[in-house]
Amino acid sequence: MSRARDKANSTVSNFASTGIDDNADANAITIDSSENVLIGDASPQVTSKLTVSGNGSADTATFMYDGTAGTYLDINTNTANGIISLEANARSGNYPPLTFITSGSERLRIQAGGGISFNGDTAAANALSDFETGSWNPSVGGNATYIAQTGIYTKIGNIVTVHFDIEINAIGTGTTNRITNFPFTNSANFPASGSVSFFSGINSSNTFIGMYVIDGTTECNFTGGTGNATTISQNGFAIFGNSARVIGSVVYRAA
Repeated sequence: MSRARDKANSTVSNFASTGIDDNADANAITIDSSENVLIGDASPQVTSKLTVSGNGSADTATFMYDGTAGTYLDINTNTANGIISLEANARSGNYPPLTFITSGSERLRIQAGGGISFNGDTAAANALSDFETGSWNPSVGGNATYIAQTGIYTKIGNIVTVHFDIEINAIGTGTTNRITNFPFTNSANFPASGSVSFFSGINSSNTFIGMYVIDGTTECNFTGGTGNATTISQNGFAIFGNSARVIGSVVYRAA
């Protein structure tokens, strides 16, 4: 129970409070002449409009608005060491990145133009701008039918890792030397080699099968060698026919 003084007759009355009580032993909340709100602290941190302090400046959370230089938000549970810090700034119409700081060092940055960078790397060009996983259907085109036609991919930034398992039922008018329908277009002037880990029932005698994603396309060519060849003797190796199966993978740079 707290007491309130009636200024008109200088009497003291009792009242029940569920809000803020002034027990005359501390300044729990202060609103200063600049309209800064202070909780558990006697002065604002920097230009903070709201300062919440549990143990002086060693354990402080601040929410700031700087009307001169712009606006920004700072939540910091330890202003001395920067144990946890979250900042979002807007200066003179520019919108710098959102940064996460621990132990005084930047650990993660969300770039204003998109993408995430790590451990103090401020270059937007180095930011991770995309991550996704998904499935795709490898195809030889035409009216070919399939026993297996499965593919998965992971894309991190512009690097795509693709796996596929394709088994032909009837080749029909499908191509015999190429898989199409890769999930992303390969970068121009940069064919990317992959590997074939399993094949059976293919349409050629060979001692080796390789593959590469054709630059600037969503297609791959197969390569191969026969006999005792010391170099790959065929590009666009005709391997697909009825019942042919190929399992492989490739890493390439998306356009």
